[in-house]
Amino acid sequence: MPSKKFTILSGNSIELITNQFHWSPNTIGELYKSRWEVEIFFRDIKRSYFT
Repeated sequence: MPSKKFTILSGNSIELITNQFHWSPNTIGELYKSRWEVEIFFRDIKRSYFT
C-alpha cells in the first residue's frame, strides 16, 4: 500500500506514516493528537476501575 511519511515539529518532533495523501501534515498531526487523548482517557478509566 502506498504511504506518505512526514515529520511534525512543534516542541517535540514525531514521524507519522499515512496513506491520506490529500490531507496536510497539520491535519494528520491534529487527528493523531486527538486519538492519543482518547487513548489516555480510556487508560485512566481502566486504572481507576481496576484499582
